[in-house]
Amino acid sequence: MTQEEKIEKLRKYVVRMGSLTRKCKEADLWDSMAEGKGGSVLRAGARSGGPDTIKETAIQIRRECEALAAEVAELRRELAQALDRMQDDQKRELLEKKYIEGKSNAQLSAEYGRCERTIRRQITGAIRELDRQSGFFCE
Repeated sequence: MTQEEKIEKLRKYVVRMGSLTRKCKEADLWDSMAEGKGGSVLRAGARSGGPDTIKETAIQIRRECEALAAEVAELRRELAQALDRMQDDQKRELLEKKYIEGKSNAQLSAEYGRCERTIRRQITGAIRELDRQSGFFCE
């Protein structure tokens, strides 16, 4: 697996988590549209083509959220398990902040008081250690 492929695999969790966040916001929007004035849910068939379609769409999007949440939880579990195998706490923390919390190199640079180039080098070293100490990239 190339370095780029390793980075892509590490990023998968944070990318899917972003997708889940957006999907849940969309579901909330559809849920709010499915409610009538005063918060009462519109009855099925109350108006032709209106409430039924909106409510059905809201339900479908919630189902999609649940499926995506299960996928994200599994990705998080796999990544956390691999990171737990790392012996160097600083390298593990750096990877957690980057690939679980989703922080950018600029944010990490500011947080650690180091230039972005140094952060990139440290991330590369941490990925190498993760590769040596876990089977995370063996797929």
